[in-house]
Amino acid sequence: MNAVYGVDAMGYNFRRSIPVDCVSDRPPRDPTPPTCDLHDRFYDIVLIIDGSTAGGFQQLKSIASAAFSPYAYNFQFTRLSIIVVNANSTLQGYLKDSDGKQGPQVVAGATSFNTTGQDLDGALKLIISEYNNPDTSGYRADARHLIY
Repeated sequence: MNAVYGVDAMGYNFRRSIPVDCVSDRPPRDPTPPTCDLHDRFYDIVLIIDGSTAGGFQQLKSIASAAFSPYAYNFQFTRLSIIVVNANSTLQGYLKDSDGKQGPQVVAGATSFNTTGQDLDGALKLIISEYNNPDTSGYRADARHLIY
């Protein structure tokens, strides 16, 4: 423990104790484990994935598979819908289609035509159509809505 002390601009004495680790050969500590339990969240999530290049698409699917694996997918908890964007936007499954599946299963079902383009306007229209057709899509007005 080191201490810094002196007189501040207002003329007051101060003393600050600073913890110091003088051993430089110790490895850094592992980060603390996450404490957020995502299993029981009540979300409707629409994931938009760039499908314009095959390599990039597979890499994004891998990241999404890991990111969405902690959720429980069913009517009472989270639902996931995927839209692949390239020259045309393609809905890869309604929100209710993820019921009873694991996140990696939902993401693995996404396919791409690997055509160049970014039809984000089409993707947003597909999201609106899910909202306008809750019986078909499984959209829930009382769920928290996330678009990634």
